[in-house]
Amino acid sequence: MRVKAETYIIQCDRCKNEILPGNPHACDKQNDFCWECGFVEGKLTEKEYLKHSGFALSNIRAWVEDGKINIKFGKYTPEELRIRRNKRARERYKQKKNTRGE
Repeated sequence: MRVKAETYIIQCDRCKNEILPGNPHACDKQNDFCWECGFVEGKLTEKEYLKHSGFALSNIRAWVEDGKINIKFGKYTPEELRIRRNKRARERYKQKKNTRGE
């Protein structure tokens, strides 16, 4: 008896690389993203990205800057924390401003 198994290959909608079915990837309703593009697009959290990328230490951090993923060993400095907090505040302000119609 022969069993025919169908395999399918998913293509990342951002970088156009092929994603094999066994490889981790991120997806939303219409798009599929490879692991790196999913993190850059904001579909994955920092902890999810690092955990499944092989970084299991708690003092490693990752962030996206200019479309590029940066990974650093160590804690956030006060300056880095301030910059991240201000960036999030500016984004929230823009979203609220757009919903109010200003």
